[in-house]
Amino acid sequence: MKNEPKNFCQQTAIKGHSVIWLVCRIGYQRQIADLALNEKLKQIQRFGSGHFGMIVRLKSLTTPCSGTVRTSNKITPDLMKYLLVLILFLTSTFNSFSQDTLRYYLNDQLISTNPDSATLIREIITHKDHYSMSYLNLNGAEINYCEFKSLDPFILDGLARHYYESGTIYSTGSYNNDKLTGRWLYHGFDGEIDTVTYQSIDKYSNILGSNNDKRRIKKPSIKTEQKIQKSIVEFLRQNFHLPARTRSAHRYVAFGVKLIIDLDGKLKGVNIPDSYDEDLQLEVYRILSMYQCDFEIKKACETTIYFDNMESNPSDEPVFFIVDTMPEFPGGDEGVRRFIAQTVRYPVEAQKKGIQGRVYVSFVIDRHGKIGEVKIAKGIDFYIDNEALRVVRSMPDWTPGSHNGKPVKVTYTVPINFVLQ
Repeated sequence: MKNEPKNFCQQTAIKGHSVIWLVCRIGYQRQIADLALNEKLKQIQRFGSGHFGMIVRLKSLTTPCSGTVRTSNKITPDLMKYLLVLILFLTSTFNSFSQDTLRYYLNDQLISTNPDSATLIREIITHKDHYSMSYLNLNGAEINYCEFKSLDPFILDGLARHYYESGTIYSTGSYNNDKLTGRWLYHGFDGEIDTVTYQSIDKYSNILGSNNDKRRIKKPSIKTEQKIQKSIVEFLRQNFHLPARTRSAHRYVAFGVKLIIDLDGKLKGVNIPDSYDEDLQLEVYRILSMYQCDFEIKKACETTIYFDNMESNPSDEPVFFIVDTMPEFPGGDEGVRRFIAQTVRYPVEAQKKGIQGRVYVSFVIDRHGKIGEVKIAKGIDFYIDNEALRVVRSMPDWTPGSHNGKPVKVTYTVPINFVLQ
């Protein structure tokens, strides 16, 4: 053809122009597509014009080839130089379009602010088909990291790292389409690591399937039921980890679980009626799917267990039993008795079984008067013990105790009487 390039250098230069134009055009279009996320139209326009400016400069480099190189397929040193420039440019262009980083300075309420008044930083990196979001402190240390397939709505998908408030790692694992999946590592305050594996709720439903022979399910004796309940709750407590998303909203969780324990000592028909937290449900299903009763079950039976968990931060502060000034509840001892009488609800299950008695609950009152580390010092029944724990945890702040003129942590014990009228 009349205008067809007559030598290799001309062909290379023209093809190079076309490839550069195509790459820049694709990159420009991608930046426009990301406009809704980063809202940086002016930057995008400057970014695009800058790249097209580079086309002109590269064109001026390659143009001399058309008149100075003989008709030959040999690659001259000058041509090698031009090709190297072209390759380096294409590489940098592809890399520049592979991701974009946005940085936001936030205050304590996670509202955008100026860098001088910020308390943390959020970084969002846009990749080809997903996003990664990091929260950093002002020193640049990571305090949370998650990958998403969508930011509107938020759909977690990929690697995640969650941290304690102290900055040490809490858990690492992956989400798949916004669901816990696969292997997760939970790090304890003491540095111990527990590795767990999550399956889908459907798979757990198959493992914990219902016992279809209702005729085999019998009502156990009070003693047997309490033994079963205690065994299951202890197994839950030994293996329980608060999923990171649940932990971000609640440090204290409490729920009931209806279930059947079969003749083989395994659990069936597990149902958590009051939980709307899928991460928490997965954690409970994960643990109960591993449960194996360590004593003989003579009759398959149905029961309900109640479980609660309060995360307590370890502290080097000493805990005192006796101090110069003991902690005081609002209204003193009479105020404690009045609060308990107004708050306690006698468990229906215990009423039906005629169970009554006195429960001793121990807890720690910290330097700010807040309640923590609540546990049963001496109990009488599964249902009554759990009600006593609930009552104590709902107490308002106390006046903290003090020793040598300074507020200190003090352990305290209260009795709660359950008497049938």
